[in-house]
Amino acid sequence: MKTRDDDKYFKVMKGDEIQNYDNDLEIYVPDLVAARNMVQALKYAIQQSKPEYRTYSDVNQELNFLKENIKSVTSGNSAYQQTIEFENKPDGMVTFGLSETDSKGVTTDEKYMVYLNELEPSASIKISGKDVTIEMNVKNKDKLVKVFKNAEQQNYTNQIEIYAIGIEPARELINALNYAIANRDAGIQKWTDVSKAATWASTNTGTVSESGKTYKQKLSFDPANFYKATLSVTTTDNNGDTEEEFVFYVADIDKDNLKLEISGKKMSVEISTGKEKLIKATKFNEIQNYESSINVYFDDTKTARNFIDALKYLASNVKSSEKTFSDNTSAFGFISSSLHTVAAGNYTIDQTIEMVDNDPCKIKLSLVQIDSKNESTGYIYEFNLADINADAVKLEISGKEMKVSLETKGKQKLIKPYKNSEPQNFAYSVELYNDDVVTARNMINAFKSLAKKCGK
Repeated sequence: MKTRDDDKYFKVMKGDEIQNYDNDLEIYVPDLVAARNMVQALKYAIQQSKPEYRTYSDVNQELNFLKENIKSVTSGNSAYQQTIEFENKPDGMVTFGLSETDSKGVTTDEKYMVYLNELEPSASIKISGKDVTIEMNVKNKDKLVKVFKNAEQQNYTNQIEIYAIGIEPARELINALNYAIANRDAGIQKWTDVSKAATWASTNTGTVSESGKTYKQKLSFDPANFYKATLSVTTTDNNGDTEEEFVFYVADIDKDNLKLEISGKKMSVEISTGKEKLIKATKFNEIQNYESSINVYFDDTKTARNFIDALKYLASNVKSSEKTFSDNTSAFGFISSSLHTVAAGNYTIDQTIEMVDNDPCKIKLSLVQIDSKNESTGYIYEFNLADINADAVKLEISGKEMKVSLETKGKQKLIKPYKNSEPQNFAYSVELYNDDVVTARNMINAFKSLAKKCGK
């Protein structure tokens, strides 16, 4: 007689001691008639056998059953004391405890912490030698189970195993576990207000520690400036503190690629602006290369998932304003007011723009580049906006520089440059510097407006 799917469900005993589990059973009978009768009786019994398990109407009822029925077991030369603890709220975390004491009396304590809704509602029996265990897996094999060994955090994992005292007790535990997993509240917030989503995201971004490293994080939003976001991070390790800051606009977030990432002992949410490097980065207040993605660190999957949903809501419901200009004077005025000293790598750039002959189409652009030795180089560019190709005005971000690039029609060399007051060869392009994406985009709109109106 064999078990379905060759599962080892026959418990083999020798005296009072378990030997192992097997997948077939032989019964000796005195003759052929008895054998046939035995076969028919067994077939009938199997057909009539219907397992009956407890029914539940409340998750806490089931969790209490688990707490009472997850037992201590002995396996080989080790004794295992098992516990289950749960937060008394619909979306609370569950902690499975396992304390192993070996033949030398050495005890190892392990904890596995997880939100039950992260698990597949299909816990299953596993048989190995004399042991019956219950295996629970995280959905999509994501490593979302937080593990501690002797109070020290280990790598996240995607599986939990608990011991059972037998196959039928295991099935009762599985019935309870699967009900709890399927019915546990995920605790995901529903956002209907931009201000509340931003406040929640700020409040729930904080300090996270892993082995040998601590991330002190602060996230803030500027509601008056299209919820411009600033993430400040102080990373502390054996080498001391590293201070970094990242600035971006929520409208630029690639909301379809916000994701929870697990690597070893580290959990984070990646914020991406897609293929464009739209995140301004500084380190100890010095400009770094612009980035297309950053990570915010968490130590709780529910908080991380709610953070993702809050940012998705913000990215979908906050739009940065694109300025339009009705006349040349207002367009020029915006460009002039938007130019300021910009840090770009190992130098800073002071910029001014002015009209020639009080004509907003005739431009004199002055730049002073100051290097790390405080030595300056002056540049002047004189050109007529009627010569600028409106369709070629664009934003360029490379390394530590964000620039608004202008180009003449047909790349004709109509721009007159000077370096330290000395005339240089005529050029067909010129660049202005900025460090704010929205301002730079609106400068582009202003230049396009001027180029079109001046070119008429």
